[in-house]
Amino acid sequence: GFTGATLSFCGMFGAPDHRQHTHTYKHEIGRAILHLGNRRHGADDIETGRRSNLIVWNHNFEYRLKGGNRGVAYERENETPSPVCLSYTHDRDYEAFKKLPRSARKRDRRPWCPPKGLEYPG
Repeated sequence: GFTGATLSFCGMFGAPDHRQHTHTYKHEIGRAILHLGNRRHGADDIETGRRSNLIVWNHNFEYRLKGGNRGVAYERENETPSPVCLSYTHDRDYEAFKKLPRSARKRDRRPWCPPKGLEYPG
């Protein structure tokens, strides 16, 4: 067994609330969860124990030929991002809201989200 490692869901990519928390899922042995890939999500750290994951991606080639998620038009955020929805890997403004973890300081980070000018202005 394990503790921690919940899965947090936020808004849909491109929406003004894409970094607003909507739900936290607590894993249970023998259960699976399916979700759309364009819903912002992230796993918390495992606190104790061990866990194995089976992650499967399903691709729609027709959708990808039309540009897939690259065509998502972002809207300006309208409120401060939820802390659980922030990602030091993806968010350009992460350090405006949270301290960068020591392990991330050594990495070559290339955050891209939200697009310039569309982040929360506060």
